[in-house]
Amino acid sequence: MLANRRTSCRGPTGQFLDTTVGPICQSDPKHAALRPLTNSRRLRRASSLPIGVPFQTQAKRRGCALRLVGSVVAVAAVPPDYDSDPGRSRSFLPGWQEDVHRPVADRLIAEGVESVLDVGCGIGRFGAAVLGRVRWIGLDESARQIGDCSYRPVVRGDARFLPFGDESFDAVVMLWMLYHLDEPLVALREARRVVRRGGLVAVCTSSRSNDPELVPGGYPPTPFDAEEAVEIVGLVFGESNVEVEHWDSPMVRLKDRDEVAAYVRSHLLPSDMAAGVTVPLLLTKRGCLAWARRP
Repeated sequence: MLANRRTSCRGPTGQFLDTTVGPICQSDPKHAALRPLTNSRRLRRASSLPIGVPFQTQAKRRGCALRLVGSVVAVAAVPPDYDSDPGRSRSFLPGWQEDVHRPVADRLIAEGVESVLDVGCGIGRFGAAVLGRVRWIGLDESARQIGDCSYRPVVRGDARFLPFGDESFDAVVMLWMLYHLDEPLVALREARRVVRRGGLVAVCTSSRSNDPELVPGGYPPTPFDAEEAVEIVGLVFGESNVEVEHWDSPMVRLKDRDEVAAYVRSHLLPSDMAAGVTVPLLLTKRGCLAWARRP
């Protein structure tokens, strides 16, 4: 339990939640031993990875640790450095990743969703998209992200051990966050647990071949890339209950070297990568948004 001042409010199904203007209570992982930590996709064949850049170099670009085991590469999560290096995520400019927040919000509203849990809410981009249209609750593990989030209520907690009862929400969103987890299956099982039957879970991630104009060799693999995302979600919700939207088109324009440098920093890339590009730089974004409906 953290020492910050707390207040209480009722969640969407009447349960009491802790809320505050800053970080609040940490969810209790006391039942961690009961949760299986298995993900059949954590080892990927070296032949399926981007070519042209050594594995160790790719790993350093994202702060990951790749380990070769024969012809197999061990996949590492992108380290969440929001508290240890707040300047890195703050270098992320508006317009670089808001592409899914509004469409996800619009679909949930169209489906009559009244309550949504935003896991990995960050500074509240999705909260802004649903403001005044749905009962929103954010959850994030980062004290700094919660402090920077303008929307309430928020809970400081772990995506693998959600501090909510079964079937507490009409929908759960996990946008741009599952690649931070070594075992995204565990978080997806938690999302399934807290969403009502027939409710929706939305997740998104980028492809390893994202930003080819800047990273021609591709990003290093994480536990939750677009290449395997649908399969992983299907393991939890069933393949027939999952639909996916892919994107592969020029979307982000970096107008000058300052913007390129900020983009490189925000994406955990080496600073010298910004020096060799021609500006303005138009980046091709590749990734997917997956929708799962709880049966």
